[in-house]
Amino acid sequence: MFGPGANELFDPEAAGQEKYTVMGLMQGHTAAEMDAKKEAFNIIAEELGGTHTPQLDAMTDVMAGGGDSETEMEMFSLGFFNGLGLAAWLPFNMPRVVFCEIYPKLVAWREQRIAEAVRKGFECQARFDFFAASDQCTITGEVDVFFKDTDSPELKDFVRDMIMEYQQFTHELGLLDVYNQGVMSSINAGCWSPGFRHLYTTVKNTLDPKGILNSGLWLDGLDKKDGNK
Repeated sequence: MFGPGANELFDPEAAGQEKYTVMGLMQGHTAAEMDAKKEAFNIIAEELGGTHTPQLDAMTDVMAGGGDSETEMEMFSLGFFNGLGLAAWLPFNMPRVVFCEIYPKLVAWREQRIAEAVRKGFECQARFDFFAASDQCTITGEVDVFFKDTDSPELKDFVRDMIMEYQQFTHELGLLDVYNQGVMSSINAGCWSPGFRHLYTTVKNTLDPKGILNSGLWLDGLDKKDGNK
């Protein structure tokens, strides 16, 4: 599912419209099987009031990497995203049951930060929103924003702070970061329950008593928080 921000990238007239796009990813062994699956998808979409437009074809082509074969697909079209500007990647993982409550808060938080960036003289060049079911219980996605590239160190600092503060905001809402890397791992570890922390440290100390593996991740953040390095 792609949010309105993603639609703006392919259809400028979609700016400000609350239109969402649903994309189905399908696999099949024969052309006939794929045609049947696509027809079933289209029937459901039409029954729910959905429409197919040329802009959706453009989005599909980008998501598939623009290759001639349906099997040619690069990692989530990174080449396309790298051309949108300086990215503030804002990912999330959340329980399905709170999605309708929490998702609008993430978008509102992003829009407030974009307004702040504009007041500082930075230009928002694009938004990209998407979310998908990662399993039966959770939804994963992003509410990214891209700024017009400049050589301004102030803009880079702003984006870096924006990413960090977004993670702190989402954790306060009970969400979990998608990526356990760098400082994000420390934020995640700071939310561990005492029982899980004991389990993790026991396994860690048993398998890695000298602290060689994943140096600087998780445990360093916990130790600094507790003041018992």
